[in-house]
Amino acid sequence: MFLETDFVPGIFLSFSMTFVIVAKPAPCTCGITRFFLGFCYTLCYAAIVTKTNRIARIFNHRRQKPCQKPRYTSPKSQLIITALLVSIEGQISFRKFSVQTYRASKKRSLLL
Repeated sequence: MFLETDFVPGIFLSFSMTFVIVAKPAPCTCGITRFFLGFCYTLCYAAIVTKTNRIARIFNHRRQKPCQKPRYTSPKSQLIITALLVSIEGQISFRKFSVQTYRASKKRSLLL
């Protein structure tokens, strides 16, 4: 239930990236595209992976110790795990967050 707070903004950001991708190429739009394309999908997939991990823990734990509650299945711990996964991807994307302009000729420029 609480992971929808990560899943819905990820979907909204990924659909709103269409307008940034279609916009005229500039260092700002290229940088936003480069960072947020990975970040949007990481928000969605981190929520799905955390939810799947929770279900697997619950079913595997019942076989071993049926009387105790499995660890890391509370909503707070799920949000922390999701935030950890998203922060790892954010660090990777932010370190590679440089936009350089290359001039092939006077009339044409290439943004990477």
